[in-house]
Amino acid sequence: MKLADCRAAYQDFSAKASDLSRKLGFSGIALIWVFKSSTEGAAPTLPKALFVPAFWIVSSLALDLMQYVLGALSWGSYARLQELRGMRADREFTAPRFINWGALVAFWLKLVSISIAYWYLLKFSSERFT
Repeated sequence: MKLADCRAAYQDFSAKASDLSRKLGFSGIALIWVFKSSTEGAAPTLPKALFVPAFWIVSSLALDLMQYVLGALSWGSYARLQELRGMRADREFTAPRFINWGALVAFWLKLVSISIAYWYLLKFSSERFT
């Protein structure tokens, strides 16, 4: 096995985790919407127990966006800096280790947030249906 194989596997799994996290976020919003209550002519309201998972779902989706914004900002800025230094487009170079740190932190926080949200959703569902 080569280091490139490990990196490819990591990229595949992290991309899939991001996709699933996003889908879980939208599914969680839909699930919360199902449990909303409304009366004729009144605005829909949520049970108080769903505010916490809603917060974590929205946080997860915001962190999903933040991950890609930070990645684009880091790599775009670094590429522009290299251009300004006179780097040719076909020349090989090594990027600094810290360049992905912001996106990685957002990635892991996103997964933690969606996990917390679903823990609360499962808790709510189990209390509601048992």
